[in-house]
Amino acid sequence: MAVIFGREADPNLRRFAAIVAEMAASDEPSSKCIAWNLTWDNRVSPERALEFYRSSGFPNSVEDLQQALVDYVELSASRDPGTTYFCPANQQNFVSDRIPQSLELGHVLNVSSVLHRLQTEPRAREWDLDLAILLQAEDTLRRATGTAERDHIIDELLRAEFLLRGNRPFWAAAWSSLERNIEHASPNTWHTSVGLWRSRATFQILVRYPAAIAGQLVRPTQLDVGWFEYHFPSPQHLACGKGGFAMALRELFLPRPQLISEFIHRPVQLNHRHWLAADALNGRVDGSILSYVSTKLFRSQHVDRMTDAFPSHCERWLGKHNTCVIE
Repeated sequence: MAVIFGREADPNLRRFAAIVAEMAASDEPSSKCIAWNLTWDNRVSPERALEFYRSSGFPNSVEDLQQALVDYVELSASRDPGTTYFCPANQQNFVSDRIPQSLELGHVLNVSSVLHRLQTEPRAREWDLDLAILLQAEDTLRRATGTAERDHIIDELLRAEFLLRGNRPFWAAAWSSLERNIEHASPNTWHTSVGLWRSRATFQILVRYPAAIAGQLVRPTQLDVGWFEYHFPSPQHLACGKGGFAMALRELFLPRPQLISEFIHRPVQLNHRHWLAADALNGRVDGSILSYVSTKLFRSQHVDRMTDAFPSHCERWLGKHNTCVIE
């Protein structure tokens, strides 16, 4: 039986399912992980699956599908969230519960990536950014002699990120659980806690902000992250307000910390106050080398964490279908 997104494939999606099955048989680790996610991520509705496949031009090979997943996030979502993560066919992933006033979100910002993109962005000079300090942001932040100078640097960084992002989804973690998973003095724990791979020497900062300013929160799916092997789906029938769950990219020792809920929302303009709320954390990654062996470990321990937290949901959903997770 051809399966896609946790269901028998609709006749219009059988070729899609066949391509994903071909990926699952690959020896390439990222392809295997993404194939498993596409096969069993039952948070993607039949309507959204078909709309993605149609709007992507009916990809007919693994290479075509890879490009379609990238373009769906980088181009389609950037142009119009209403056709991607905010489309009517994704409403079952909209958090409809009343958001507690106390709920705070966190984001680990890749400053190195922002600065690299600024240097190649043709519109950057039209944005009235302080490029002189931005392109030397880490050194300038370290040398800042007063709070006003430091706050200006952070404000410019966050404004640059907002302008570069377009309408692509902004990923956020529940701050209370994120804070329990990180060590302030170890930048390596920041991005790995929320399932992000970052190369050695990447400069990053943390921001913390109230969920109330984010607007509609959405539970993310594999489609919303594109061609990215470090995502891991969550059971469809869990309350949507729990979000998805970030897969930690480091070994976690017993007792393992609680899962980190993750959401996406439309981009919002943050400022230095949200950085200060995260204890003004900033620092460089000092090592981030992943291998297939460690990827298997990360997926396996994530399954264990989810099963411990939600045994009945995970037993029904994962069942015998977790071979791509741990083999």
